[in-house]
Amino acid sequence: MEEAWQFTSKHLKQCLNSNKDDEDLNEQARRALELPLHWRMPRLEARWFINVYEKRKDKNHALLELAKLDFNILQATYQEELKDISGWWKDKGLGEKLSFARSRLVTSFFWGMGMVFEPQFAYSRRVLTITLALITVIDDIYDIYGTLDELELFTNAVERWDINFAIKQLPDYMKICFFALYNFVSEVAYDILKQQDSDQLLRIKNSWLGLLQAFLVEAKWYHNKYAPTLEEYLKNAALSIAGPLITITAYLSATDPIVEKELEYLESNPDVIQWSSRIFRLLDDLGTSSDEIQRGDVSKSIQCYMHETNLIRQMWKKVMMDVSRASNNKDSPLSQITNEFILNLVRVSHFMYLHGDGHGVQNQETMDEAFALLFQPIPLEDNKHMAFTSA
Repeated sequence: MEEAWQFTSKHLKQCLNSNKDDEDLNEQARRALELPLHWRMPRLEARWFINVYEKRKDKNHALLELAKLDFNILQATYQEELKDISGWWKDKGLGEKLSFARSRLVTSFFWGMGMVFEPQFAYSRRVLTITLALITVIDDIYDIYGTLDELELFTNAVERWDINFAIKQLPDYMKICFFALYNFVSEVAYDILKQQDSDQLLRIKNSWLGLLQAFLVEAKWYHNKYAPTLEEYLKNAALSIAGPLITITAYLSATDPIVEKELEYLESNPDVIQWSSRIFRLLDDLGTSSDEIQRGDVSKSIQCYMHETNLIRQMWKKVMMDVSRASNNKDSPLSQITNEFILNLVRVSHFMYLHGDGHGVQNQETMDEAFALLFQPIPLEDNKHMAFTSA
């Protein structure tokens, strides 16, 4: 697969050199050279390609108009969903009560939409958006605000899943966060129980606990001034980046019926999740360190190492090999749509950190593209170009 990319890259560059007058083809070649197409978000590529196709002299006006209408209708659906989720977020008051934490609801919705963009997955987008927004807040508690003793108490409270313990032991700011998490997890578990007669409360809670335990490991490293080895770091980082939690959440909120064998396989943290989560973490690290370089800092060792070893591309190769084996094996524990959830999470990561930290710092280039995807409809063609009724 690596050899195939090098071959493709070589021919794309030749294409740029030999077709200087074909701007449409050159634009596609430049985009493919910036990032392999199978690493990109499907919905973002749909909008980009509509814009490219519109410039073609041989375009089919009717087909183009249908593509634009489809895009705009789904975009309007996203806007209604985001409006509803925003009401939930405002009602919980986390942004007001935990003012030290980042409020990233729209960005979190973009992650959810990137993972499950089809119209039938509205409920999953809601659950994923709230999950990612809560992860961001809790990450800030573990990273910048809580003392180590408080963080151990919060992790213990989630492990116990005991409201009385939380009321008695947690500081006030943590109580707000704990109850928001407790009520949300209970709500999702109730919805699944109601719709599918399947009790998933313990699974969802344990998925969150795994994330918080990984956060706690990193907090202890920081407070104890411990420098982990790269392998130690990546092993824990594959959990602390929240890839396993997000994947389980996507599966439970989007799959009907839930297949116990498939869910158990996801819970076992298989290679495809480990490798995809490591890519997610390295992209995050690369994006955040890129912002520091733009402010005048020198290249970080992780950047030098990743560029030297082509680390992300090597991990992508492992992910695609796992997905390919699953696609060609009818007895594979993972369905094609579950594999797409996993791939799409990595694809959104590439977009979010391509130009720096699009989630934490929210750099302008990333936010402009996200804003266009969510809030700017594509202008329709003039009626005189339409061919729906003339055939």
